[in-house]
Amino acid sequence: MTTSTLQRGTSFRLLMGDGATPTEAFTLVCIATTLKFDQKVETDDAMVPDCTSPDNIPTRQSVVKGQTFDLAFSGKADFSKFKAINTVFTSGAVRNFQVFLNGTGANGGGTYQGGAIITDLSIDKNENGMVSFSCALKGQGNWPFTAAA
Repeated sequence: MTTSTLQRGTSFRLLMGDGATPTEAFTLVCIATTLKFDQKVETDDAMVPDCTSPDNIPTRQSVVKGQTFDLAFSGKADFSKFKAINTVFTSGAVRNFQVFLNGTGANGGGTYQGGAIITDLSIDKNENGMVSFSCALKGQGNWPFTAAA
């Protein structure tokens, strides 16, 4: 019997760059306990008629116009660690991030890396319980994948 090798959530990580040049250091965003990395191809669509049989239902034709990378993450707010995220948000600047997939390159492990702008940052509590936060990033440019060694 052959089964898939499923991954623990800790094998899927978000790291934030410090903006230093020429060598940028990346640090785990350890308060991010949920993470969604969304890759999409955006298209322009049109409903095109059948020129031979114009009474037929038109069909969609799509033209790829771009590729997008978006991240959403959330967790519990350690204020000292939340401060770093809030500082990037209030600057409005592009910051480099990494999405890390733990494992060897042969097993699909590696890193996506690129610039992003924090577009949404919220902090909340419910019934005086733990303070939580959520954050959304909009990727800028291409986010290449580099396979692990």
